[in-house]
Amino acid sequence: HGEIVEFLLRTGMRRGEALALKWEAVDMVGATAEVKATRSMTLGTIYEGSPKTPQSRRKVPLSPETLRLLREVKAKNQERQAALYPDEPQSPYVFPLVNGQPPRPDNVRRTLRQIVERANESMLEEAKRRAAETGAAVEKTDAIPLLKVHALRHTFVSLMAAQGIRLEVIAQWIGDKPATV
Repeated sequence: HGEIVEFLLRTGMRRGEALALKWEAVDMVGATAEVKATRSMTLGTIYEGSPKTPQSRRKVPLSPETLRLLREVKAKNQERQAALYPDEPQSPYVFPLVNGQPPRPDNVRRTLRQIVERANESMLEEAKRRAAETGAAVEKTDAIPLLKVHALRHTFVSLMAAQGIRLEVIAQWIGDKPATV
C-alpha cells in the first residue's frame, strides 16, 4: 500500500477519503479527485459514508506527479486483476486490495510503519558502511520518528505553506477552515 502513502502526502487527503476514492471520482484530464465518501473503522467494523464535514466534499487538485502515480496505480491494478481474477469486473476503488476490495484503514498505518522501519534500517546500514570504509565508529543516525497517518496531511499543509500558497487555498484543498489550518 505504499502508493497510498505517497498519494496522501501529495494531496493532503484524509486516510478515509483516499480509501473510499473511486475511479469515477478521478478526473485525469481536469487533474482533480472529488471527495465523495470516507472509510473509517470503529471497534473492528468498517464503515463507508459521507465525508467528515460539508467542506470536506470537495475537488482536490492533482499535481502532474500525482497523476503519474495514479496512472501507475491504475495499470498495476488492471494487470493484477487480469492475472488473478480475469472473470471479475475491475474494482471501482483507486487503492484496492488484490481481491478488489478497499484496504482496511489500519492497513495504511501498518504500511507507514513498515516504510519508516525500512528507511531507518537503511540509514543504519549506510552509517555502518561508511564507518567500515573510514575505520571510524558507527555514527548515531537520526531515526525517522513513527508518526500517525494523519501526520501526512500535516506534512502536506506544511509543504504547501512553505511554497507560499495562501492558507485559504490550502484550507479549501484539504476541506478545512483557514482558522484551523
